[in-house]
Amino acid sequence: MLNVSLLTYTTCHSTKLLAQDAVALLDKLGWQQAHVVGVSMGGMIAQQLALLVPDRVLSLMLSCTHKGKQTLYIPPVR
Repeated sequence: MLNVSLLTYTTCHSTKLLAQDAVALLDKLGWQQAHVVGVSMGGMIAQQLALLVPDRVLSLMLSCTHKGKQTLYIPPVR
């Protein structure tokens, strides 16, 4: 069993940072584009990914999520 009290957290992770990690994974896999599905916090990360590299997101399916901070930029509908 893992004793959670022994864990130390020295780095703050944001949804934007995790989206940048997803871009790095796409690059490493050699995938130019992908269909993206995000559930819960993954939906917030998927939205950041779509804002970060919209040309690489073929489709975006979100479930049980929200847009995050009220100050988050929402692009106009095309």
